[in-house]
Amino acid sequence: MYLLLGTFILVLFSFFFINCRRRKKILKKIRAMNSDEKNNMINELVEPFGLSYLASQDIFVSHIDSIQKKSGYHFYLVLYRLPIYFDYENKTWLVEFRKGQYGINTGGEIDIYYADRILNKREINNTSFHSVSDEDMPELSFCLFRKGVRIADVLSRQWWLSAFSMGRFSEPADLFMQASIAFPNQNMVWAFIKSLKNAGYTKEDFCVTLNTVTFFFTGSSPRPRPLCRLRTAIAQYNNRFWYNAYLFITRPFCLSLDRLLYLYYYFPLIFFKMLHMNRYNQLKKQRRHLS
Repeated sequence: MYLLLGTFILVLFSFFFINCRRRKKILKKIRAMNSDEKNNMINELVEPFGLSYLASQDIFVSHIDSIQKKSGYHFYLVLYRLPIYFDYENKTWLVEFRKGQYGINTGGEIDIYYADRILNKREINNTSFHSVSDEDMPELSFCLFRKGVRIADVLSRQWWLSAFSMGRFSEPADLFMQASIAFPNQNMVWAFIKSLKNAGYTKEDFCVTLNTVTFFFTGSSPRPRPLCRLRTAIAQYNNRFWYNAYLFITRPFCLSLDRLLYLYYYFPLIFFKMLHMNRYNQLKKQRRHLS
């Protein structure tokens, strides 16, 4: 009995000692790297997931050729969503704005899609939308604010513009987005504005400069049913738990760049799981999951 207890204590002590030494080696390795080495390494690691690290803002942004163009992603999503449908050049277009909590990350997105033809209202929820072709991509931009503090400022000619602040927890109501879209011509501008007004915006809520429309996305999604509210509460509980676990594990560092490299060396399986993106068979299923 005493022999078994002594053996268990010895094994436990050995594991603790080896783990401490390993942790110190990882800390030393990361602290010895310069900024360029860290940036290059983290971008190599996240590139397969369609992301790039933007050191100037300590955020992650999407690639134009991201795998999300043909697939979705899966986190515990708690988002406010604003879909704007409008008809232009024999197609029904969808511009979708999102802000909220993506797992342990706070972020925002603008997506733009279109259908193969003009749809009536009954067809919209049952038709697959496709990400726009390269020649149809407009210039998208947004600033994302959390409780009045700007946490992301991104601009790109894109079909999916996104920014994620990793290791930051927010309620969607804490966020507001200043969004801009530069359309190719005035006809498309007015088609978009007409649908924006149908969504409840007035002419005082947006600004048009040449072919660029700018407005604030501050509102929430329609009030969900009790079951949806319960699912949202459970999702945010999980998000907060993993957010706190992430901060605790990576507590020697403050920047996402250092935290993620530390996680990669210390718990590589958790690192890749955190960035893993699951495929969906249909884009409409992706949209439904995000709503």
